Amino acid sequence: MCLKAVLGKCFNNGYFQSKFWLTVQIKVDKKIKTGAKENDLNVLLSLLDTTTFIGLRDAVAILTFYKTGIRINTLG
Repeated sequence: MCLKAVLGKCFNNGYFQSKFWLTVQIKVDKKIKTGAKENDLNVLLSLLDTTTFIGLRDAVAILTFYKTGIRINTLG
């Protein structure tokens, strides 16, 4: 968006004769990953031993990731 604003100012000042950037489309060549479903989450949580501190900690972290979308480095 910042580049679009700069190009708009340049067009308004007469540096460009057309708004060529309006027809530019950016294509993402990476495959987009699908999000986890609630069923996948339940399977993962059922594999954890929540009677231990480590298992409970991991379960809380996984639920926090799922519910809030926070990234692992931010949570760490």
